[in-house]
Amino acid sequence: MLDTIPDRQRAIADRPELIVTENEQGAGNVDALFARSISFHFMENGLYEERRNTNEAAYIAQLVRNILQRDTKLSIGLVAFSEAQQGELESALSQLAEDDATFAALLEAEYVREENDVFCGLFVKNLENVQGDERDIIIMSVCYGHDTNGRMLMNFGPINQRGGEKRLNVIFSRAKHHMAIVSSIRHQDITNDYNDGANSLKNFLHYAEAVSKGDEGTARRVLENLNPLSRKALAPLSKGDAVVEKLAAALRERGYAVDLNVGQSKFRCDLAVRSNSDCLYQLGILVDTDGHYANPNLLDRYLMQPFILRAFGWRFALVLTKDWYHSPNDVLGRIEKMLLGQEVPDEITPDEEPEKISDPIVPSPPNEMLVTPSEPLVKSRPPSAPEPTTASSEGPSSVRLFEFVGGSSQKFWEISLSGNSFTVRFGRIGTAGQSQAKTFADDSKAKQEATHLINEKLKKGYIEKSVR
Repeated sequence: MLDTIPDRQRAIADRPELIVTENEQGAGNVDALFARSISFHFMENGLYEERRNTNEAAYIAQLVRNILQRDTKLSIGLVAFSEAQQGELESALSQLAEDDATFAALLEAEYVREENDVFCGLFVKNLENVQGDERDIIIMSVCYGHDTNGRMLMNFGPINQRGGEKRLNVIFSRAKHHMAIVSSIRHQDITNDYNDGANSLKNFLHYAEAVSKGDEGTARRVLENLNPLSRKALAPLSKGDAVVEKLAAALRERGYAVDLNVGQSKFRCDLAVRSNSDCLYQLGILVDTDGHYANPNLLDRYLMQPFILRAFGWRFALVLTKDWYHSPNDVLGRIEKMLLGQEVPDEITPDEEPEKISDPIVPSPPNEMLVTPSEPLVKSRPPSAPEPTTASSEGPSSVRLFEFVGGSSQKFWEISLSGNSFTVRFGRIGTAGQSQAKTFADDSKAKQEATHLINEKLKKGYIEKSVR
C-alpha cells in the first residue's frame, strides 16, 4: 500500500490556472512549477498533428532552459506518450540550444550529469521505455489534442490498448518532488471513458488540474471515486488525542500557528507548526498516539518515518505522552528551541540512518507526494574485530568496507550483512553516499549475493579497508 508524505508547504486554495497562449510563457511559469507538487499547464495553442504537438514541445523546452539557468541541481526527466512526441521534445531542445549558446552548454552538461558515478542527468523518454527512471522534476507532454479543424480523435495509442492504465501508472510514478503536466486537452475532452486506459488518463488530468489550482476537495473526490476502499485512509481523522490537542493549544498560546493531522494517508504529522505569516511548516511533530502504536513495524515508526520527513525538508520532533504528562514545560522548551533553529538531540537516535530511499515516488493527494515503503532496513553494528579480507568469509552479521582510488575516482563501497538482508552504502570518499537495502528469502541467499557483489568489486580494483 502507498503512503503519502506530508508536504511542508500548506495547501493554498484558489491558485490561478496556468493558461498558456504563447510558448515563451514557459520561462515565466517555472516559479509556479516549483510552488506546486503537481502543476497543470493548459496549452490553449496546442495542436495535434501527425502524432506530434510542436507547441507543447517548444513550451517544455522553455521550461527546461529556465530550470537549468537557476542552477537548482534538481534532476529533470521529460516524458512523452509516444515515440514521435519524444523526438519532437528532443528537437525542440536542440533548436533552442542552437539559438542560445549558454543554454547549449548547460544542456550538454545536464545530458551527461553524474553524481557518485550514477547517471542522474536529463532524460527524454516515452511511455514504453521510462520504467525504472525517476527524477526530482518530471515534465509530461500529453501531446494529444484537437487538430487544425478542431476535431479530436479518441486514439491514445498504447493507452487505449489492454493494460494501458498500467502504462500510465509508470509515468505517474517517476517524480520525486515536482510533476508538471503540459496538456492541450482537459479531462472533459476525453469521452471514451469506457476504455480503462483512457479513463485513467481522464481521471489523472482531472486530479492534476484540481491539485494545481489548490482545489483539495475535488482532488480528494477524484481519488475516492477511483478506489472507494481508500476513503477511510484519505479522510481526515475524526477522533482527537488529548496530548495532541493540549500541545497544539500550548503552542498557539505562544504565538505559533498549528495545524493538526497534516497528511492524506495514515502517515501524517500529528502537528505541523509554522509562524502565522509563513506558508511553510517549520516543524513536524509526531506524538505516540493510539495510531502510533497501531503500527507494529518499529523500524517504520522510529527510523523510516523520521528519515522520510527529514528527506523532504521537515524538521522533526517526537513527543512521548509520558514526557508531556511528566514535564510539559520541558517538552515545549525543546520544541521552541527547534523552532528557533537550535540543535537539540533526538529523542530516539538510530545507530545508522539511510541515505536514500530507492523506491519510486509518485504524485499524491494535494500538495503531497507518494512514497512506496521500502523493504525493511537493517541497522548493522560494527564487528568487534576487522573481518578477513577474503570474500568467502562473510559471516551472518558483518560490515565490510572497500575503497577504489585511481585517477580522478575516489570511491567507497560498504556492505552490511545481517541474516537474510544486507544494506549497501556507496559514493565518493568523504561523503555520506547513498544506501540501498535488500531482503532475501533466507540467510544463505543473502550471503551468496553479498559474496558475488564483493567479488565484483575486488575484480574492479577495490581494496578492502578495516572497519573501525
